[in-house]
Amino acid sequence: KIYGRVEAVYTPVDGVEIYEVVRKRLFEGLGDEKIRREVAQSYFDMYQKLGTDVPSEVKEIEYRERMEHAYPFHPELIDVLYERWGSYATFQRTRGVVRLLAQAVADLYKQRVASPLIQSSLVNLENPSIRREIVKHIGNEYDSVIAADIAGKNAKAPKIDKEMGSEYEKYKIATGIATSVFLYSCGGGVKKETSLPRVRVALLREGIPPTIVGD
Repeated sequence: KIYGRVEAVYTPVDGVEIYEVVRKRLFEGLGDEKIRREVAQSYFDMYQKLGTDVPSEVKEIEYRERMEHAYPFHPELIDVLYERWGSYATFQRTRGVVRLLAQAVADLYKQRVASPLIQSSLVNLENPSIRREIVKHIGNEYDSVIAADIAGKNAKAPKIDKEMGSEYEKYKIATGIATSVFLYSCGGGVKKETSLPRVRVALLREGIPPTIVGD
């Protein structure tokens, strides 16, 4: 009986179930179902227009349904945390995902960031709580990496956004790209890379010109 209870606790959730678990723990309600469908459809339509510039999986009907299930998160954010960061023994998969996303949601709410879905590029690594939650799994040496390249007084990515101006500064394009690449690059598994098509999925949303990612 004891073994059975322990086994039940530690059986990882899988598939769309992880989306349901995460959002139910973080939100009391999800608003109008019609809005959820419209948001998922708008992203789906965008991916169809982008063709080979995005991974083929995001253009399938099944992925549109996953976006509805994951709302208000984008599936790619939960997937990268669950599949890649979940391989760290200290991350505890579902618990780690929920804990990190809770801090990310609080930060975005405080900043009043407007986005139909919460994507990897929107995780604010400048927030001390979020950064601590991340660094404790991968090592303190990465704190200086984040400070130098992504989020800090003299970080490179925010400087690029400021120098480029226009959409770069408004949507924090360089910072978002650097953040999403960083999240994809870390993990306890063998796979520690991403691709330009996946970076587009992590960043693009309404208002951001698709060509800006490649630039």
